[in-house]
Amino acid sequence: MKDSHDLALLIQSRVAIISLETKEEHRAIELLISVTNKLFIPLYRWSITEGLLRLEEGFSPQRHNAQPQDVLGHIKASLHPGIFILADFHPYLDDPLHVRLLKDIAISYADAPRTIVLLSHDLFIPEELSNFSANFQLSMPGRKQIAQQVKKIAARWSDENNGRRVKADKQAYEMLLGNLNGLTLTEVKRLARSAIYDDGAITESDIPGVLKAKYELLNADSILQFEYETEKFSD
Repeated sequence: MKDSHDLALLIQSRVAIISLETKEEHRAIELLISVTNKLFIPLYRWSITEGLLRLEEGFSPQRHNAQPQDVLGHIKASLHPGIFILADFHPYLDDPLHVRLLKDIAISYADAPRTIVLLSHDLFIPEELSNFSANFQLSMPGRKQIAQQVKKIAARWSDENNGRRVKADKQAYEMLLGNLNGLTLTEVKRLARSAIYDDGAITESDIPGVLKAKYELLNADSILQFEYETEKFSD
């Protein structure tokens, strides 16, 4: 809910370029769909593989607008309001022509309110565009969201195993939720699925694997060594 509120405020503040750096592209697009539906603003998504697509039922991709220069020229020429997601556009921000086209779109925002959302796992906004842009961060899931995802995965396992219920040690379940904190929703789903699908249970024996996987996700620089504390709950 907070993400929806904050993103809606940012869009309504008439920022021409929004940078959204995340590895959760699907989650970001779902959020943008939800917000733009409430604001009654057309939403488009571009990728180098699919071209430009209006994200409403009944529209087909505009493959003739697949190249960066073409899609930016199309957006610049359009006088209709809209929000344009440019997925994985970061490699093309090194081209002065692309930067100039983005700047032209931003400068003319008052005449034609078109918002560009640069969506990528890795973004660096060129200095020429900094005055026209704002950053938006997806929030990390809270304990309630994490618990919902774990329960969804447990329900899916049950459906796939003739209705058998996932066995859960209460203390291990609470510890699992705590150790999934600080990860993205995608990472939460992956680690929870690994724990549950291993044996159809959430037990103390799942925790070392979850902790090790979390450590590897957060220790991308490989400067630390993982060592799991072997004490039992009873201790």
